[in-house]
Amino acid sequence: MKSGKFVLSTGLVLILVLGVIMLVTVYESASTAMSQQIDNQQKELIRIASSLLRNQGGDLVVREEKLYAGETPVTGNHLLADQISSISGGEVSLYHVAGDDVVRVATTRIAANNERASGGRLNPGAEQALFGNADIKAFSIREELDGEEVITRYDYLRSPEGEILGVIQLSTPTEPYDKQLEAVYYRSFLVTGLALLVIAGFVFFALNMLTKQIARISGQSEAMLNSTREGVFGMDLQGKGTFLNAAGSRYLGYTEREILEKDMAELVRKKRAKVEGAERKPFTALASSDDSIANEDEFQAKDGEPFPVHFFVSPIMENEQTTGYVVSFTNLTEAKKAEERVASMTDRLEAIIQSAEKEHLPEKSSS
Repeated sequence: MKSGKFVLSTGLVLILVLGVIMLVTVYESASTAMSQQIDNQQKELIRIASSLLRNQGGDLVVREEKLYAGETPVTGNHLLADQISSISGGEVSLYHVAGDDVVRVATTRIAANNERASGGRLNPGAEQALFGNADIKAFSIREELDGEEVITRYDYLRSPEGEILGVIQLSTPTEPYDKQLEAVYYRSFLVTGLALLVIAGFVFFALNMLTKQIARISGQSEAMLNSTREGVFGMDLQGKGTFLNAAGSRYLGYTEREILEKDMAELVRKKRAKVEGAERKPFTALASSDDSIANEDEFQAKDGEPFPVHFFVSPIMENEQTTGYVVSFTNLTEAKKAEERVASMTDRLEAIIQSAEKEHLPEKSSS
């Protein structure tokens, strides 16, 4: 029964672990998909913003140390940043690259004095990422902006010849996406939870039925083993005791607990070298043996009293491999006594017959 409960508990734990793995996998997949969606939307918004800049006046150029879109100034043109922000729904800043300086020239960001926060430098981390590595084409980071979590993307503003003239910063609030992700997660949690409950119920029912069946078969086997008049004990490959039935316990005087892990040959075989002139063989060497002489022996009970037995050793086979041995033995004490009684009665009968023959035979006449 303990093994059955162990199987049930192990099965349910495995189902729980499987559920956690499924939920983590769903969450990670949904999170990755959501991040990819944000990244794609930001790329599209920056493409729209670049088109909007060109539509304002033309290609990006620098004149009099200021950034222009054709004839339309970008530097100081906060209306342009507002137009881009109305499309993206987040904060927008435009930067002018002048030598080693990357300065904010237009923005939707409001400073503490309620004016546009122009003139500030690009985030050092973004500047290092964009200009410290020639292979970088854009840079995205998840950060907190004025107490709100956003994903900010930085990308280049280039001239028709490919020269980097500026940087566009576009910050997208993550709250709407986080809510979507949370909804996906909760739906997945409910669906996975219901699925796991169904699976757990089925597995519990199946394992419970299997456990009961195993317990019933085990109980029947144990009852059969204990109902036989023959003594039976088991051994592992080293000859150590593994089980003992009721008859064996009665004959040997040991409980099953007392024979476990004990050398059965040392424990039960009477200490002598030979059996009726034959070399005494180990139990394991007599597996499936039909040698009637070798299988006749004397076992010794716990109290030291020997008794005659006839035993048979059978190998326990699992997957065509011997994993142990079963020794079944018959206590011949009563049989030996019966033989002695029969022999005694036979002797007495023969004596009576001989005596009667002497009394009734005629005497020989003398010649």
